[in-house]
Amino acid sequence: MESISSALTSFALHAAMVWLGTIFAVLAFIVSRRYYRSLYFKRLDSVGFAFRGQWEELLSFRIDSSTWRSNKFKRAVVERIALDALATSADSDCSRIQEFIRRSGLVEKRLWEASAAPRHQRREALLIVGRTRLPEVLEILSQAAESEDSLIQDAAIRGLGYMGDAQAGVIILQRLAAGNIKVSQLALKDALLRCCRNRPDLLLPYLNLDERTHLFLSRILGEVATPGIADDLALLARDPDPEIRASSARGLAYAEPLFAIAVLSELAMDEVWFVRLRAIVSLAKFGHPASLPALLATICDVNRIVRQRSASALAQLPKELLPVIVDRVANIGDKYALHALISELERIGECSGLMLQLSDKQALTSDSGRNLLRAVEEARRQIEAQRTARQVASEATASHA
Repeated sequence: MESISSALTSFALHAAMVWLGTIFAVLAFIVSRRYYRSLYFKRLDSVGFAFRGQWEELLSFRIDSSTWRSNKFKRAVVERIALDALATSADSDCSRIQEFIRRSGLVEKRLWEASAAPRHQRREALLIVGRTRLPEVLEILSQAAESEDSLIQDAAIRGLGYMGDAQAGVIILQRLAAGNIKVSQLALKDALLRCCRNRPDLLLPYLNLDERTHLFLSRILGEVATPGIADDLALLARDPDPEIRASSARGLAYAEPLFAIAVLSELAMDEVWFVRLRAIVSLAKFGHPASLPALLATICDVNRIVRQRSASALAQLPKELLPVIVDRVANIGDKYALHALISELERIGECSGLMLQLSDKQALTSDSGRNLLRAVEEARRQIEAQRTARQVASEATASHA
């Protein structure tokens, strides 16, 4: 028994020593890593500060590139500064920075890494060459976009998105049409939005590939729409899919007003509530009197959000129309519609001006004018009473909590 007890004691002692040694080793690793990282960031700060102060000299090659190209750390700092400057510069300065990237040889090493380096290094290189926006990198990105490796293909699609031009957009759309895209729809959408921002017509030939792609590209088309594709958006407004009709309504906000209002007025009567909502939001962007009939119809919508956005759109119409609008809404006989409109006018500070317009001599001498004024005042009182009741209820809840 004594031998067993001594053996257990020895084992416990050894286990405790191993446990303490492991803890000290982990603590030593954490401390040393933090020390190393502090030195790294200190050096990064000093080198970055020096290069940013000499950026014009670097860009014009008054500082010889051999002073930093052979140093991996300094090269990475210069590359980061150049790419950051390229992303934020005006078009007139972009060509100068791109020429610096070419002449300094920064892009050459990245092009080799993008085609032949290990997997994760290749991914990083593809993203960086895309950020350079140089025409000569399109071929590398196009080849990588055909890769069977989803990580490489994702980096290539993102790199093409950084390019942000029509050629890159066509490459992405061709890969989409081929059906070998393995990246997330979020990354694909972001890339196409960047590339088709100024050329939404690139999307049109690919709209009818299949049902899923039709919906996906229609959503993008609604976000990058221009007046030149208004006819195509009008066709999409008759699509059986409500998501596509909503995307069409979104895009029509950028079309010619009278043409767009005619189509949007039809969409404002759609059977699906979010299509009506999107149509009203687009009508509100025009602020055109021609949208008045559609907005007067939707302010009585069964959906509360649609009613509120209709009231907001009506309140944004020219001020001289406000008495007429309030009169029309009051004559509908829907107190919820009138409350929504008066609440919106109070929110934007137009209700007092409206009351002054309704209180002129001509309005007060007519029965309709007096009735309208009473209706508006009654609506304001009811809104204020509801607001007070909600406040009292919230204070009572807070006092009990």
